Amino acid sequence: MAMELNINKDSSSIYELVTDHVDFCEICHNERHSGKSVLCSCNHSFCQACFTDYFYMMKSDYDYYPFRCPAYGCEKDVYKALAGVLSEGQYEEFKRLRKRKKLIRNPKVAWCPVVNCDGYGIKDRDNKLQCRSCETEITTTVNPNAKELMECASLIECPGCGCLAERTFGCLNAKCYCGIKFCMKCGRENDRHHDSLVCLASDNDGNISWWVLVFTIFSHILVPLYPLCIIYWYRNYWDKNYIPVVNEHPWFYGFVIAVFSPMILVFSLFYLPFVWGWYCVDAMFNGKEAKYQKFWVLLKLLLYFPAVLLTFVGFLLALGLFIAFVPLYGFGLLGYMIFSGKKSKE
Repeated sequence: MAMELNINKDSSSIYELVTDHVDFCEICHNERHSGKSVLCSCNHSFCQACFTDYFYMMKSDYDYYPFRCPAYGCEKDVYKALAGVLSEGQYEEFKRLRKRKKLIRNPKVAWCPVVNCDGYGIKDRDNKLQCRSCETEITTTVNPNAKELMECASLIECPGCGCLAERTFGCLNAKCYCGIKFCMKCGRENDRHHDSLVCLASDNDGNISWWVLVFTIFSHILVPLYPLCIIYWYRNYWDKNYIPVVNEHPWFYGFVIAVFSPMILVFSLFYLPFVWGWYCVDAMFNGKEAKYQKFWVLLKLLLYFPAVLLTFVGFLLALGLFIAFVPLYGFGLLGYMIFSGKKSKE
């Protein structure tokens, strides 16, 4: 069996590339898998295709450091095995990102504030910091208005390393480069003490407002005011700069939105299915119009109206489920407040 042995000079980590077959792959569990395979320093072997797929999966989650062996129960850092899988440029980029993530985990490291400088500094015995690239003095003095500035910019700080992340609409759970999983709403670490459902209805101090309880418990009655409630929640609990003109006269614009909420709800219910239906049909035939343009355009038009109808039905089902389950969520919040002893925020 032909074998090429590679030894990295700066480490004792050894991996092998087997050019004909491998007896057993720890990922796909195929015996005598054809093609190249990778043997890591922990003696676990993998198909090269499986190991490459594992790398891209870990890359999508920013799991560069440590790059653990994909074998079950193995915690060995086997990143050097990627040298035989990736191209030279990809491997160098991987090592750069890996080093950066390793530095992020170090509490003594601070990044250089100079624009276009990728340098960093490490605290010495006198707690002084100097960029190792441009030799700029780095200060760790905290701006007393930092919290307000972060809220205005829709930024949240990682509880592990202090890196800033921008709040965007979507899932509350986020994972930082340093490996810490935290909540994008309150900034706390996602552990067994963090309840995402309670956090969703609470402010940054953990208080649940009375209007949240009213809206959730009586949501089946307040259906026409859904747009107002959603906009109010989004502005107060997620992005205060959403519709910035409201900041000038909040009560006036709140009244205007309340008056037009039923119209906004009906308009959204009928308008969005047409838009999303077209996006769905267009995505199905993306890139296929060039060769048989007339045929694909005709097929698009034939499928468009069924897609709109299905999207509209989906919207109605989602609205029905929302009306049915949100009151239960509200009673759950009320029970949580009663048993936890927390008071509603006025």
